[in-house]
Amino acid sequence: MKKGKKTMLGMTWMSYLGSAYGCLKEAGLYAGSIHELFGLTGMGFHFIMHDSLCPSGPTVYNWLEEHFEMLDRIGVYTRQEFVFKNSTTNTFDLAREAAIKSIEESIEAGKPVITWGPTHIAEFGIIYGFDSHDRVFFVEDCMPEDPDPLLYDNLGLSDVPIFYVQYMVDKTDFNYDDSVLNSFKFGLNYWHSRVALSPRYASGKKAYEVIIDALNKSDYDSFGLSYCVNVYADMKINMMKFLDQIAKREKFSFLTPVLVHYQQVVDAFTKAVELAPFKGPLGEYHYSVEAEKEIARLMQEALKNEEKFMMAVEENIQ
Repeated sequence: MKKGKKTMLGMTWMSYLGSAYGCLKEAGLYAGSIHELFGLTGMGFHFIMHDSLCPSGPTVYNWLEEHFEMLDRIGVYTRQEFVFKNSTTNTFDLAREAAIKSIEESIEAGKPVITWGPTHIAEFGIIYGFDSHDRVFFVEDCMPEDPDPLLYDNLGLSDVPIFYVQYMVDKTDFNYDDSVLNSFKFGLNYWHSRVALSPRYASGKKAYEVIIDALNKSDYDSFGLSYCVNVYADMKINMMKFLDQIAKREKFSFLTPVLVHYQQVVDAFTKAVELAPFKGPLGEYHYSVEAEKEIARLMQEALKNEEKFMMAVEENIQ
């Protein structure tokens, strides 16, 4: 038996970033703040919405490509495994069973792993320990309560049945300014909507348009609206801290006069959160026409200011 040391997610609504922060810290591979991790990895530029405003938006992207590149930007090499279980998948159980030893070895080396759906919640979480005799993993998710252990045989069998694990392997030196530049370029791809995985999902400026359109039509997932607004408000608050920090570096001093625009984005999302508070997965979500119109107005304001900010970035990093 090897329980392992309990590893908590970082304090953020973005479950992948929170899971990565917890694993990196425990493995001794990252010593910075969580807002710096948002900025350096590029996760802070994510803005993805489904046209129904369902809560899936923040987790629908190319995990394998983006997660590798995100942690590569901070000099951390990772390995990943990904198998989606559907009616035609024959090797899901084999892939999962083959990974169990690798997960145990990583934990024994003091490196917890990121996984998808370790509990009933369709979010990323952490596997930090195991009991090989009882064939259970000890896990953490984004909820405050201690979750039940996860049976080896249930790994990957959440409501969205994806077997996904990311292992922290090792780290090397990296050029800080170059990684910030790469993060900005990544962010510009998102802003110009070049990365959506499905026609029903939009990123960047188009994600704003999706929200505004759904609210104007009063046709949307009300739980998803609250969840996504809260997730992205948290993300943008963290990014504002990062941008304020790097604007003090000579290479990024061009940010100083346009930070006011990003702050107005943060302010708009903060006000939207007040109109769309998160009441948990079992809460009731109903919005008046007045609230819908005000949230739409706030998103229009945020879009206008983020466009000004991103234009300044694009003009200065080419």
